[in-house]
Amino acid sequence: MNCIFNRYECIDSGMNNIINNQIFNKFPKLESERMLFREFQISDANDLFLIRSNNQVMKFMDTEKHETINYSINLIHQVQNLLNHKQE
Repeated sequence: MNCIFNRYECIDSGMNNIINNQIFNKFPKLESERMLFREFQISDANDLFLIRSNNQVMKFMDTEKHETINYSINLIHQVQNLLNHKQE
């Protein structure tokens, strides 16, 4: 699989996570009236796929379009693995 996300490098290229290594040790949960910023959960896969497979959205992204739901599931697993690795 190619690298399919922008803020995180592919696991195959060294698991270097810029945000996770430099900003925080544990992913924070931040909430406002209109937004929830939290760690990805596998239950987010369908919503992530809907966003990352949308041509109108992806023309503004510097990542690959998700062709299947498995791209989104793999992204979530990779991000979770990076965060779990950091917390150890």
